[in-house]
Amino acid sequence: MWIGNRARRPPVRFVPYPVIGGFLGAAGWLVVVGAVQIVTGYRPRLAGLGNFLDALILAKLAAVAGVAAARLPARRRCNGPLALPALWLACAAAVYAVLALFGVSLSQAQADGWMFQTPAPAALSPPWDLK
Repeated sequence: MWIGNRARRPPVRFVPYPVIGGFLGAAGWLVVVGAVQIVTGYRPRLAGLGNFLDALILAKLAAVAGVAAARLPARRRCNGPLALPALWLACAAAVYAVLALFGVSLSQAQADGWMFQTPAPAALSPPWDLK
């Protein structure tokens, strides 16, 4: 569409660094809090800080910190597109190796919260009833 002689306002081309930093910091905080909640089963709050002093919870957090710590040198050495999936597979193999080393069965690992629970089979229901 022809605008004529009217001057168009330029699009926003600058977002201040504190705004970008605040957005990325808040997004990172939400990712970390969500990951802690998934791993431990507890929401990280000051009132529930005692929940995180359990030995099993601390071991789970240490395992997560170990995977995160393994990610940093792997990122510097391998920059290819398959580096992160290879690291995930290596970490999964390490989990199964540690379980076998300590003689823990998969059902016991699921009961202790180290593995995801198998979901119950879902039954499909028809959207309407023809009665």
